[in-house]
Amino acid sequence: MGMHKPEHPGEVLKELWLEPLGLTLTETAKRLGVTRKTVSKIINERGSVTPEMALRLEIVFGTSAQSWMNMQTAYDLWQASALRKTLLKSLRQSSRASSLAA
Repeated sequence: MGMHKPEHPGEVLKELWLEPLGLTLTETAKRLGVTRKTVSKIINERGSVTPEMALRLEIVFGTSAQSWMNMQTAYDLWQASALRKTLLKSLRQSSRASSLAA
């Protein structure tokens, strides 16, 4: 694995924007033009920042959409790295089966 667990973009949004600005989920959702549920899912790390949401965050908070996408990608890759051993085993078995069939 090697990587440290990166922060979920929702945690960053909450700690660097919502809390310091005193914004509620409802106010944030209204500013972003999305539902309260959408913001809640992101803040509670049950939802991802999509490219569209990254653009909304860029427009509303003056941050770069690319930085939000980079955070999400780093987090997703870290999560997926937990599957590494399972993937290696599966891919090796699949590769062996293919070479035996050939």
